[in-house]
Amino acid sequence: GNTMIVSVPIELSRDHEEILQEAQASGCVTESAMVSLYGWTNERFRISINPFIQEGIVWIDDYKGKYILYNYM
Repeated sequence: GNTMIVSVPIELSRDHEEILQEAQASGCVTESAMVSLYGWTNERFRISINPFIQEGIVWIDDYKGKYILYNYM
């Protein structure tokens, strides 16, 4: 039920939508959250988050191990 505007050429899959939903709900996305909440494998998370990193949509907080989407900071 939310409107999403993507300004970079990226095709969103269901996995990408779940990442965005988690970011909206908690303000950030962690690998452990996606594994525990959605039953993902670590590899599935890394594959799914990679396009966001490559397009500069995600900022990685190395200190806390979180992936933070710019729009949700």
